Formats: sequence, C-alpha cells, structure tokens
Amino acid sequence: MLCSEGQASIWQLESECQGFWMAVTGSELKMGADPGFAFSGDTLGLYAGLDTLLQDRETRHLRGGVFVAFQRGNYWASGANSTDLQGIGEAHVRVDTPMVGMYGSVSWKRGTYLDLTLVGQRPEASIAVADGFKEKIDGNSLTASAQLGHRFHLDNGWTVEPQFNLSASAMQWQDKLDAGGKRLVMDDDLLGTARLAVRVDKLFETAAGARVRPWATLGVQDTLGEKDDALVVLPPGANAQRQAFPNHELGLMATLDVGVEAELNPSVSLFGVLSYGQSLDGSEAEQRQANLGLRVRW
Repeated sequence: MLCSEGQASIWQLESECQGFWMAVTGSELKMGADPGFAFSGDTLGLYAGLDTLLQDRETRHLRGGVFVAFQRGNYWASGANSTDLQGIGEAHVRVDTPMVGMYGSVSWKRGTYLDLTLVGQRPEASIAVADGFKEKIDGNSLTASAQLGHRFHLDNGWTVEPQFNLSASAMQWQDKLDAGGKRLVMDDDLLGTARLAVRVDKLFETAAGARVRPWATLGVQDTLGEKDDALVVLPPGANAQRQAFPNHELGLMATLDVGVEAELNPSVSLFGVLSYGQSLDGSEAEQRQANLGLRVRW
C-alpha cells in the first residue's frame, strides 16, 4: 500500500556493469474502520534480482533487470467496522505472496530519468475465525508503475531530486461458495496511485575509499478508484437480501523515507531504508517499513 521510495530503491541503484542483489523487508500496517474493517498486522519479505547495463550512449544509459520475491503477511481483524452488520468477530488472516517482476530505467546525462516497473503477484489468503471456521482464497494482481525524476547536482555533493510516480494495479480474488450456500463475491479492484515527492541526498567519500550516500524523501500520494464494497454476500433464494461489506477509502497519504547507500568497494554495496506513511484523509491508515539489502557488481 505504501508507494514510497523505500521499496523502489531496491532496484534503483545504478552501476556501469551487471549486478545481483538481495534484500529483506519488514512492515507494519494499521487500518481503521472509517469506513471499512479495522485490522493490523505485519509482513516479511525476501527479494532477489539481476540487472545489467543494456545500452551506454553519450547522452543516456539504459538498464534492465528482473527479480523474484516472496512475502508472508499476518493480519488480525478485531471485528470493528463501519456498518451495522451483525455477527462479525475477530479473525486472523495469513497471506503468502510469491511475485515476479521486471524493471527498466533510462537515465539521461543532464539528470532526467524514467523508471518503469511491472510486477505480478499470486497471493494466497488463509482466514481463521474465532469460532473455528477456516477458509482459503486465492488471488492475482498485476501492477505497472512509472517514475519520472530529475537530479539537480548542487555544490559539496548535494543532490535535489523532484519525483513524480504513477502506478496502476489490477487485483482479482477468487469468488467462493460457503458451507451454507452463500455466494461470496469479491469485488475486483483497479486502483491508481499518484505520488509527488522530493528527495535530497549528499555524497561522502571516506579516507578508505568507500562512498556513502545518506538520503531522505518526503512525498504525498493519492489513491484513486476504490470501490465502495470489498465483499458482497449473496444468500440462496430469490428473495434473500444481499449483504455488502464496505471497502477502505485510502485517499491522501504523507510518506517519509530515510536511507543510506554505502559502496564499500567497486564490487559490493549495502543499502538500508526506513519508511513511514500516515493517512491525511479517508480511512485512518499508518504504515512502517524497513528494507536492508546487499548488491554485488561485476
């Protein structure tokens, strides 16, 4: 949910050669019931990828790469919601998500760049309710994003970088028929996200020859296209009344990312990022995230 610089920085490190990278991620998320259903939880992930310099011309560089990843999320719902629906209690949801993606970047000599990313996911959700009921739901999603930015190189190693990011994500969940004959219809989503941010960084060189670049990015993002209902329950019978479970309204969110990239030598780099997001309107939402990774070049 957090469209921050943090996760994108995993595959944005530049080099003049081929590279392999690995990263571990961890995040916490809290969502309110205004509207929607209150829940909170955490996610752990492992990423690995390869990329290479595809084209090196006098005016621009072109890089491309692929990656695979796996995430496991554990979420707990308290039952609090913005409806008058009865019989809604506590639940635990575990989501296992394998994913695969590709990315490319064009960097021009004058400082402008364009990053493109395409990611496919196959989430599998296991739901356990307090009374012992369990259910499994499969889904799939495809997300495409583009980020345009320009790096202004200032004195003493400082760089200021305005960024604009657009993404679109199509999500589909498997509809179910429960033991009581009720149809559970998951609304498929097509969400759009727009984010405007400014990044500031400074390059330091140590006496041992290492290059260290701390940075910070402040941004505002907006999510568009949320549907009113996340789930519709259709009981059997022609005169049965449908039950609609409301979706969250993500709305505006402020994001802050701080990180560091350390090039220990020409072949090895380390990177770490801390990210925070807080909703400004819509459903109350708060997210924290940390990434830590290693990159090897040859």
